[in-house]
Amino acid sequence: MENYDSVIGFDYTDSEEWKRWIKEELLPLYKQLSIIIGLRERLEDELASLKEALNRESVRAILLGGVTEEGEYKPNSLAKLYREVLGVFVDPKERVAYCKTGVDPADKMGVILKRLNF
Repeated sequence: MENYDSVIGFDYTDSEEWKRWIKEELLPLYKQLSIIIGLRERLEDELASLKEALNRESVRAILLGGVTEEGEYKPNSLAKLYREVLGVFVDPKERVAYCKTGVDPADKMGVILKRLNF
C-alpha cells in the first residue's frame, strides 16, 4: 500500500518543497481569486440601487442574460454564470411572476448577493 506522500509526490517535511508550492501553486491562485472578489465587490456597488442598475443594458445582461420567459436559465446563460461563480443574481422566476402581473420587478425585488467564502 502506498502512503499519501508517494501518491501526490509532495514531501511535506521539506521546506524547499513548501516554498516551491507556495510560489508556483498558491500565489497564482490567490491572484486569480483577488480578481474575482474585486469584480464581485464592484458589482455590489453597481447594484446598490437595483432600479437604476436595471436601466443599464450591461447590468441587465449580468442579471438576466439567458433567462427564458418562463424564468429558467438557458444552457450557458450569462446570468447563470454570474450566479454560480459570483453569487450575484435576481430570482428569475420571481421577476417573471412580477412582470406577468404588471408590477415593476425593480420596485419589489432585491439582488441576492451570496457571500463568497474562500
